[in-house]
Amino acid sequence: MTIKEQFLTILRECNGYPFNEVKDSLFFDIAVIECPGIDYVKQTIKKVSWWQEHPDALKAHPRRQLQDWFKEEYEFQQRNGPQQLGKIMKEVEDPDHRRWIKALIRN
Repeated sequence: MTIKEQFLTILRECNGYPFNEVKDSLFFDIAVIECPGIDYVKQTIKKVSWWQEHPDALKAHPRRQLQDWFKEEYEFQQRNGPQQLGKIMKEVEDPDHRRWIKALIRN
């Protein structure tokens, strides 16, 4: 079974996911180009597990959520770890905030 077939099978079996063979097949093809090198099967299983814990989330653009999930994993791999503090907290760019953050990190 190919990675694409595994991906489609996982989505097909996800209760509540609006599976569409054509849309999800195209989605996979685009994801492979936009986010190369990630483990699509593993990440899809993780997202489906999250959806099982949060079934209401499937009502709001599940393919977009999965796309964002893949992008986050791709970015994580590109930077070899968690996000930098400045990306998480935009106010780090403000000089007044940088001082207390530096003090916090030192302690």
